[in-house]
Amino acid sequence: MDFGLIHLDEAAQLTITLTALAPGLIPGMSFYLGWDTGSTWDRLANYNNNGGTPVGTTGLTFLGNVAGTLGGSSIVYSTDTLAAGDYTLFIGGVAGIGVTAGQYSASIVASPVPEPDTVWMLGLGMLVVMLRTLRRRN
Repeated sequence: MDFGLIHLDEAAQLTITLTALAPGLIPGMSFYLGWDTGSTWDRLANYNNNGGTPVGTTGLTFLGNVAGTLGGSSIVYSTDTLAAGDYTLFIGGVAGIGVTAGQYSASIVASPVPEPDTVWMLGLGMLVVMLRTLRRRN
């Protein structure tokens, strides 16, 4: 198991893709608000991807998880809009028969969320263009 620390400077939606690079390795991940502030967590310990927090961690709030069912597969976790702040991603999985280790490939895509003022300004601009078009036709 491994983990990643994510910091968002502004609100965004994340799409996280995790791919197991060994044919028998089944991927899994859990996503949390906050960073671990404890000192007793052992990142090499077994951890069940079941919504709880790993033993020894503090300062984490569970947000969601996803697990694969096939070895060597990819899984995707998409968030709702997240506020600016710190987040933790735990990645790992289950080794199938004959698999003792493996690697993962992970990608994270952040899509900024437009602020309500920006949406209103866009709508107002479109309304002005429509009114000018109608006025020219008359």
